[in-house]
Amino acid sequence: MIHPDAAIGRHPPGPREQASGPRRSADRRGEPRREAEPRPIPHDPLSPTVFHEGWWLDIASEGRWREARVERDGRLVARLPFMPARNRLGMGLLLPPSLCHVLGPAFAGDVPADGGARSLRRFTLTAELIAQLPPAAHTWFRLHRGIGDTIAFGGAGFATVTDFTTEIAPAPEADLWRAMRDKTRNVIRRAEQRLILTDRIDPAEFLIFYEENLRRQGRRNHRCPAMLRDLIAAAVERRSGRLLVAHDDRGELAAGIFTAWNGTQEHYLLSTRGPRAGNGGIALLLWDAIRAAARAGRRFDTDGLRSGQNHLLLTGLGGVIVPRLLVERGTLAYRALQLGINALGGMRRR
Repeated sequence: MIHPDAAIGRHPPGPREQASGPRRSADRRGEPRREAEPRPIPHDPLSPTVFHEGWWLDIASEGRWREARVERDGRLVARLPFMPARNRLGMGLLLPPSLCHVLGPAFAGDVPADGGARSLRRFTLTAELIAQLPPAAHTWFRLHRGIGDTIAFGGAGFATVTDFTTEIAPAPEADLWRAMRDKTRNVIRRAEQRLILTDRIDPAEFLIFYEENLRRQGRRNHRCPAMLRDLIAAAVERRSGRLLVAHDDRGELAAGIFTAWNGTQEHYLLSTRGPRAGNGGIALLLWDAIRAAARAGRRFDTDGLRSGQNHLLLTGLGGVIVPRLLVERGTLAYRALQLGINALGGMRRR
């Protein structure tokens, strides 16, 4: 049976920690940034990422998400959130809501210890979840790091594609600092000398800055601004997310990032920079987020590598490149439509 709801979880961040490289920044009024008291990190295997949590799905999908569920003896043992949608031609789609960068099946924690039994149970549960998905012209998921194979998806007609991200495991700050490329450390040092970091910013102010920078680049925001504002505000309020910005020596916004987490995984989701950010503004903000995540015991996921775009910055931070699995299934009509669109795009580029 498909259910539209899921449990809500609250997962606190840990405190910020002084860098082993650049000095710690204060806010623009010269005060230390707000600190969160360290608390134990809860872990719900049925919400392996922040994107699986009900509050996040509610806001990101504007209430339109649903999920497949498997129960045993009246107890939930597996779930798979998704969002129904339609393309411009009215074809039905099943996809993750906006800013749900990874999803996929989630399983209760009481699985057999034996590897073979565990794999068989997960295969069986995944197949049951997939069987509940409503018909659609196209279905796709980018799977979270807890899913190590796509065998059950393959058996249901899904193709598997691989993309990549980098992950930075928790470690002492001195070790994290040494793991970075020399050039990355240098740009962070230079940025620290001219930028002041703070988390004292309203989400609405951040998004005004975000959209101004997009317009300056001749781009537009493809996400709903109200949804973004509400999602960022809810994450910060629940202590499951962080807005961090840099001000220049005039007190003007220069750059900003947004990260979110639950359990032991933090995701880098949004960034923006103005013309006065300089070369190292985003790198400095990321370094601050990485060391805070490390102190809280969270792995930091830079959330996607794109060759020629962010590859140099993200690999320079010292993370390990890891694969992420994508699964997709489409009808013949949908695939024919995509082939036609791709062919038309190729002709226009010639």
